[in-house]
Amino acid sequence: MTRLPEEYEKRTSKVILDSCSLIGDRIYHLEVQSYKDGTMALRMLEYDFLLGIAEARRTAGTYYVQLPKSCVIYLRHDRKLPDHESAYLILQDGQIVKYRIPTVKVQEYSADEIFEKGLYGYLPFYLLRYEKDFSVMEESEDGSRGLQAEYERILDRLAMEMSSDPGTYQDLLIMMRCVMDHVLRRQKKLKERMEKIVGGRVLPLPSDKIREAKRQGINQGINQGINQGIDLGRVASILELLRELGDLPEDLKKRIQAEREEKELSRMLKLAAKAKSIAEFQEALKN
Repeated sequence: MTRLPEEYEKRTSKVILDSCSLIGDRIYHLEVQSYKDGTMALRMLEYDFLLGIAEARRTAGTYYVQLPKSCVIYLRHDRKLPDHESAYLILQDGQIVKYRIPTVKVQEYSADEIFEKGLYGYLPFYLLRYEKDFSVMEESEDGSRGLQAEYERILDRLAMEMSSDPGTYQDLLIMMRCVMDHVLRRQKKLKERMEKIVGGRVLPLPSDKIREAKRQGINQGINQGINQGIDLGRVASILELLRELGDLPEDLKKRIQAEREEKELSRMLKLAAKAKSIAEFQEALKN
C-alpha cells in the first residue's frame, strides 16, 4: 500500500482529497462527508479524473487512464441517501456513460460488524447514531444508561483486541473524545457522564508488563541468591547496577525493555552478579 499525493493543482485553484492510496496496481480514493452534499457526484468525478490522469500510463504512444475505485463515506445519513452517487457523461461520439460512486453509510454498521471487519476508524463516530436522543438522555441519567453500558462493552472489546497495539488504542480514544466533545457540546450533563467512561481509559503498555515482570524476576533472583548464601552486600551491588541502567545507550535500553521471559531476566541477573562495574555489565550485555 502506497499513499498518493492528496493535493492537485488546477489552473485557478487547488484540490485537496481526503484519502487516496495505491494498493497493488489499483488506486483507491475515499472522501468522508458529515452531511449529504448535492455536488458530491460532480466533485468525485472531478477528483477521480485528476487521479486517473496523474497516474496515467503510456504504452506504444497510447495513454491508458484507469479511474480509481472510489466511494463516499457518510458519517450521517437519512433514508433519502442513495446507495450510489451518480452522474452521466456524454462523450463526444454521443455515448452516454453513467458514472456511479458507492456510498458507505457508517451508521448502518453495528458495533459487532465494526469489530468483525476491523473497521476501527468508524468507532469514533458511533455516537452519531444517537444524536436524536441526546436531549432526552441529557435530562435523565436513567435515559443514558443504555448508551453508557454499550460504550463500556465497546471499550472493553477494543482494549482486548488492541492489547498488542497500545498506540492505535490511544489514538482511537483521543478521536472518540474529540467527536464526543463536539457533538455533546450542548449536553453538558450527558457529556460529563460519557467522559467518565471514555476519558479514564488507559491500556496497560507492554513496557508496564515488562517492568512488573522484571521487578518480580529481580525479587525472585534476590531471594534465590540469599537462599544460596550470596553475601547481602553483593546483592546490594546488583541492585545498584540495575538502578543505574538509565545511563545505558538507547539501543541497550530497548534491548533490556524487550526482555520478557523469565529466562532472560535470570540471565541479566547473573551478568549483573558477575560484573564489577557498569562498563563490564554493558559489555556483557553486548555479547
